[in-house]
Amino acid sequence: MFIARTTYTLRIFYAGDINRELYGFYMNHYIDSSGDKNMFMTSGMEPTSARSVLPCIDEPARKAIFKMSVVHDPLYTPWSNGEIERRETLSDGRIISYFTPTLQMSTFLLALIVAPTADFACLPDRIVGSKNTKSRVCGRTNILSQLTYADEVAYKTLEFFNTYFNIDYPLPKIEHFDVINFPGEAMENYGLLIYDDLGIFFDEKIVSSSIKQYITTLVVHEIAHQWMGNLVTPAWWNEL
Repeated sequence: MFIARTTYTLRIFYAGDINRELYGFYMNHYIDSSGDKNMFMTSGMEPTSARSVLPCIDEPARKAIFKMSVVHDPLYTPWSNGEIERRETLSDGRIISYFTPTLQMSTFLLALIVAPTADFACLPDRIVGSKNTKSRVCGRTNILSQLTYADEVAYKTLEFFNTYFNIDYPLPKIEHFDVINFPGEAMENYGLLIYDDLGIFFDEKIVSSSIKQYITTLVVHEIAHQWMGNLVTPAWWNEL
């Protein structure tokens, strides 16, 4: 029997699979600067793939606070909705990285990337607004110079929406991550927005001005979702 106005903790021990399809938490591949094929992991939860990663009520109206920790090889770095607040080294040499808790959010916004530290990095932080929010763009190190345009659009757009909505973006950081073989153009995960390789990659020498316009529109669209969709969320998918 449950007692009214009492908090209960439910613990579930669960093992999910890292799959090779482009949904949930999945294995991906990229070609490094030496021409070698390497592995990294990324995620795509929308609309109902979070249930393949962890036990949850996988519906947009149901929100929760997520406290993420990731055990990983020391040569890899994890990214998620929060920021890494501390790391511990385990007895077998692996690292466990603990992330700051998320806001209350829908399960489809949960995000995780685990990638080789030598081949993935972020451009320098842009500090935005009175809360000193860190805006950054990340991806493979050999294409970072082609992500600078998206970086500029991202922080200027965040400044604009902070003023437009008169509600500051609520998280301490917002990362825009370039991922090869991402299912779709982009995904507005709270704090860790993921884009397909063509979504924020811009090189004036090889792409047209129409691609520049596309990148601008896509980045603005995904940042707008931080308020419309993430902060305020439809109860069900038919309301989109």
